[in-house]
Amino acid sequence: DLEIYKPDGQTISLRTMMDREWCPLTNAIKDNIRAIIDIRNEVEHSLLDQGDLCFISYYQACALNFDKTLCEYFGARLTLSNEIGMALQFAKMDIHNLAMAENYDIPAGIEKLSRHLSTINDEQYHQNTEYRFRIVYTLENSSKSDAHIHFVSDVYEEDIRIREVMIKKVALDTEYPFKVKDVVSLIQAAGYKNFNQHKHTQFWKEYKARPKTDSKQPENTKKEWCIYHQAHGDYTYSQGWVDFILERFS
Repeated sequence: DLEIYKPDGQTISLRTMMDREWCPLTNAIKDNIRAIIDIRNEVEHSLLDQGDLCFISYYQACALNFDKTLCEYFGARLTLSNEIGMALQFAKMDIHNLAMAENYDIPAGIEKLSRHLSTINDEQYHQNTEYRFRIVYTLENSSKSDAHIHFVSDVYEEDIRIREVMIKKVALDTEYPFKVKDVVSLIQAAGYKNFNQHKHTQFWKEYKARPKTDSKQPENTKKEWCIYHQAHGDYTYSQGWVDFILERFS
């Protein structure tokens, strides 16, 4: 029975529709929508204030589910990713407000609902991003105690499981040990005696290993080959760069 109308002519509610056997959505997507409905019901005609930050992972999953389902049933030509693909993921946020978010007093009803939603389905959907899309952001060169933004802690009273991780790799000086003269010496030692600093410059220009000398963004290097040192205003190179040059010669 695909009837969506009630005897009075009104359509059935979204929650009722999801309870019908013919509803094609996955259980995870349906439970995500139920969570969104619970959030809506809790805050209806009220302001979430900073409580809105508690539910970002549900909003993100719901947005992705919508686009995915839209494409599955009506074709990829209707995808929203071409127009609003960045809207939710990279919406502009005030850094000061984010830094202070953990110190806000969340309304009791909102906090209770957040805890409830975080526990009822976590075991069932702990690796399913259709229910809740969670990402951990790490800050470069910053300890947890010194970080200005705390998205998650590895020791947390609710024992939140971390499912999706984005890591910003910290470049170590030990990974880029060679100055230009060192690179030249290594290439010459490999049998290419005519290799010099001028030819090295030709190489990095041709393969765009680093920006031009007068670049306003000298740090925009190809990180697998080269990094810029702000303190002393020069570049050092990795073993990968040496290997690449030797490979081109061979």
